[in-house]
Amino acid sequence: MPGTTTPGGQPSMADQAFIRQMFESDAVEVQLGQLAQEKSQSDDVKQFAEKMVENRKRLDDQLSTLAKHLDVSQPKGPDKKSKQEIAKLQTLSGQQFDEEYIRTIKRLTKKM
Repeated sequence: MPGTTTPGGQPSMADQAFIRQMFESDAVEVQLGQLAQEKSQSDDVKQFAEKMVENRKRLDDQLSTLAKHLDVSQPKGPDKKSKQEIAKLQTLSGQQFDEEYIRTIKRLTKKM
């Protein structure tokens, strides 16, 4: 696979970092989506969250093969900062939860 190894045959650190970052981002979005499916009062938000979870899990399945090739293991979950964001959302409810969930997802997807 072009761009996945250095001239010495070692996996590219940039490629490894990208795959790791994708796994971490997906873990956050899956947890947020699951939380939104539980806490949201809006059917639209729930449907969006369900699609987000499905898409991220499907992406992770596709990335797994490449990750193995690049010797990248999947993280056990979100990083400390993301866990704090998830915890903050867990304290919200109703319209306040929905608005903060959408804001958080927009911010996360802009990073990519």
